[in-house]
Amino acid sequence: MEEASSSSGKFEFDVFLSFRGADTRKGFTSHLYDRLKLHGISAFMDSDVLQRGQEINKLLDYIERSMIFMPIFSKGYAESRWCLKEITMMVACQRLIIPVFFDVEPAEVRDQIKHFAPAFERHKRDANMDQQEVRNWRRALKTVGELSGFHLKNDTIGDEAKLVLLIVKRLLSEVRKLPFLLPPEDLWLGGVDAHVEEVKELLSKSCSTVTFIGIRGMKGIGKTTIAKAIYNDLFLDFEASSCLFDIGEKYQRHRELELQRQLTRDILKSDERIYSVEEGRSIIKHGMKAKKVLLVLDDVDDSCQVDALAGGSDWFGDGSVIFITTTDKNVLLECGLSEGQIYNATVYRLLVWGLNEVKEAIDTWNSVT
Repeated sequence: MEEASSSSGKFEFDVFLSFRGADTRKGFTSHLYDRLKLHGISAFMDSDVLQRGQEINKLLDYIERSMIFMPIFSKGYAESRWCLKEITMMVACQRLIIPVFFDVEPAEVRDQIKHFAPAFERHKRDANMDQQEVRNWRRALKTVGELSGFHLKNDTIGDEAKLVLLIVKRLLSEVRKLPFLLPPEDLWLGGVDAHVEEVKELLSKSCSTVTFIGIRGMKGIGKTTIAKAIYNDLFLDFEASSCLFDIGEKYQRHRELELQRQLTRDILKSDERIYSVEEGRSIIKHGMKAKKVLLVLDDVDDSCQVDALAGGSDWFGDGSVIFITTTDKNVLLECGLSEGQIYNATVYRLLVWGLNEVKEAIDTWNSVT
């Protein structure tokens, strides 16, 4: 077992994984654990050594040192007294529990029926068992079985890989390790989520193997925040991803090679030196064409900037998505985007502006469009 440090100073682990080893250790739980580590989430997953050589009290101590609990309910979960002790301890700690109903239904956990029933019959008949403890196990399972979590059959139609991604995304949000943490005012106004869903709907209508989407709106309306929120929502679905911000400003300061170098570091994991824009174009194009890439080009004010960083569909592997934010619709049209590929962010954040600022912004917007 590998020791880890949680993102919270209060806890050693971000998440404690509770599971029956014989059911999921070498499959789903192992894949989930590896993916969590990949994204910087510290997870406790007990080892065979711990099960053989250490007391249950040691395992329960790891529960107390974890911020979030994730029981992975399989058909044999209730066969394990260790698992039942873990779930009881989790409920007693009164922290966030996110259950995963792997190959059982929530009702089986909640009411100890079907696959859970035989195990509890054996616990009940065991003369050496403390029946008060068995009743505690039942109450804990009832509590957790009523919680909202993840369901392999319902959420991903049995696709374990997709379920892993959903769980990782949820945990990244809970431990605040998403690529971008959005300001609280952007969240409570409720503007971001609506825009993200509308942009994703636009994306879903694309018939291209590589999709360019433009996000256009007046300065300060929240295009960058929308792009960050979309990136948070989608990045796990891609082999590689990158966000390049303030592109227009950096071009004005002749820092275009810096942008190309950042892109090669993010996507190609390379620190190769770039000495000209043309050389950078060649390196980026040949390096990305076999990858499924998510790319955000933010605050573009000239089509030549897009040409230097994402020159065309043939630069990317199938399934790639490129978002371009700009105040100038003509930039998007010059890049070959159609009206159906352009999202107009026209209302977001107006609530946080004063009336004078809104009027001034709209007047300016009308004068340039």
